[in-house]
Amino acid sequence: MRRSMPSSIAIRGVILDLDGTLADSLTLYYEAFSEGLRRAGLPPQDRRRVLKLLNRGYTLREMLEVLFPEEGDYEGWEGVIMEAFIEKRNEGLEPFPWVKETLVHLKGMGVLIGVATDRSTGILYERERLDHWGVSRWVDAVITKLSLIHISEPTRLGM
Repeated sequence: MRRSMPSSIAIRGVILDLDGTLADSLTLYYEAFSEGLRRAGLPPQDRRRVLKLLNRGYTLREMLEVLFPEEGDYEGWEGVIMEAFIEKRNEGLEPFPWVKETLVHLKGMGVLIGVATDRSTGILYERERLDHWGVSRWVDAVITKLSLIHISEPTRLGM
């Protein structure tokens, strides 16, 4: 016997990934990474390889260790690359064209909207990015790798 799908499914909430789903931030990360490498006097790296590491959730330090296993001043390079990233962080980065319309539609249906990223940034930083894009008013929650680390600590939950 074939089961039929209900004619309407009540969606109470959605969680959307920030990087690569709401905006093409991976291109920005690659450009900032490349600029930081240039400033640090390091050779450029293949875009596909860098994006593969980013998509796997590697930290900046882990990326440097993989790309330059024989080298040494990881801490110094991290600082230079982070400076380049901070300078470029919102440069030309806008949400994909469908994002605002979709968020407005979902909120009109009463759906709770969460935005998640596996980047080690703070919630306030990501909120600022959503503000910059003009979409934060439709987002109910922001989850980052850093916030999950704090939430998962039992003492923070009163346990």
